[in-house]
Amino acid sequence: MTVAFAEIKNHLSEDNELLNYDNVPYSGVISKNLIETIAENQYLNGRKHGIQKLYYPCGQLKEAIMYTNGLANGRFISYHEDGSKKMNSTYTMGEFDGLYEVWSQCGRLLERKTYYQGRLIACRS
Repeated sequence: MTVAFAEIKNHLSEDNELLNYDNVPYSGVISKNLIETIAENQYLNGRKHGIQKLYYPCGQLKEAIMYTNGLANGRFISYHEDGSKKMNSTYTMGEFDGLYEVWSQCGRLLERKTYYQGRLIACRS
């Protein structure tokens, strides 16, 4: 179940990168209206865990990234407002690992990089 940030914000606090609800690590999904985006964040035991999403005001998905125990871990995809793919990358425990690609709004590949354990090992522009 998704909970609106505005409804629980007075109960939330952060301590050592943990999100707490009344001093207990929070588990659940929080939706928050930001400037020009809507965030939907999943937490487990106070840390981001699962798919973290941002939406454009029109409801179109802007980006999605996987987290495990507070660290980016898995695929990260972002989209242009028209729904076309903007960026694709992969993280392993908070570091780039694998392909990092960027496309123009018309679908032209602008950039391709390859990372291994956070280090850039190949680049094509």
